[in-house]
Amino acid sequence: MRQNKTSKKVISPSKERVIEGLVGGLSITTAADANGVSRQNVHRWLREDYEFQAQLNATRTDLRNETEARLFALAAEAIGALENALQRGDASVGLSVLKGLGLLAGKQHVLGCESASTLRSQVATRELLELI
Repeated sequence: MRQNKTSKKVISPSKERVIEGLVGGLSITTAADANGVSRQNVHRWLREDYEFQAQLNATRTDLRNETEARLFALAAEAIGALENALQRGDASVGLSVLKGLGLLAGKQHVLGCESASTLRSQVATRELLELI
């Protein structure tokens, strides 16, 4: 786990383990118990310990970035699997795609105005209303 560069103090190993537990999906009570601290301490750290909070946020950010990178790496495979399923005539996959795109709601999907002058007028109206 990386140490947040804005932290002035290094957090204790027990706090680092609690953070790993929280980010890994453990409840506050379970993460606290697993690391020999009280849940009250963890709640206090979450309220008052800015180094703990910063490290928790940094660890969550790292996890999000890693997850997004892995998902993007799988995107090409997912598209290929979707194409194969559709070519095999898998209706459930086709319906899922159409539903995900909002095309089964019975309403035409609005893409936006195609007139530059109308768009310009809409922006001018919004700006004018913001001034009021």
